[in-house]
Amino acid sequence: MAMKKTSLLLILALGTILLSACHFIPDDELYNNTGSDIVITAYTLISNGTYEELKNKPQVKINQIKIQLGTHTYNYEIERTFTLKTVQSTTIGVPYKIKIQRGNQIYCYDIKWIPYGFYKSMKGSWRIARLQIQQDGLIYLLSPETSGIVTNFPPQPPDFPLHPKSE
Repeated sequence: MAMKKTSLLLILALGTILLSACHFIPDDELYNNTGSDIVITAYTLISNGTYEELKNKPQVKINQIKIQLGTHTYNYEIERTFTLKTVQSTTIGVPYKIKIQRGNQIYCYDIKWIPYGFYKSMKGSWRIARLQIQQDGLIYLLSPETSGIVTNFPPQPPDFPLHPKSE
């Protein structure tokens, strides 16, 4: 009986470890290498449940939309704005699109799927992908171990670097 109980506990513990290894909490960090300060507006899709949690918070702007991704429909997006000094970085969550204002220029991007190999493991299940915007408006993925502005970029996956599109 004790052996069965020990085996069951070992199986449950191993299952928990394997499940947590399969799922991670992503975040994106953007480095500013444009040569001037920029203002970033990040748009993140949220579900109805998250909307109910956030709707009364004054620091969060929520827009009503309707976007179908696969079998899931999103009815809301969160709009968050950050000011980023040159050669600094900030985390921007996991937006599906961003708008960057640099002086009187406005760059708009649809964020593409970032391959798992570009994420760095942080605490627990948290993983971070690092990106860098250049003076020409292109946004490159950085290697996971990067911790600052770079001049040499790793080979980029399909759809990268991101190119700005018109608003």
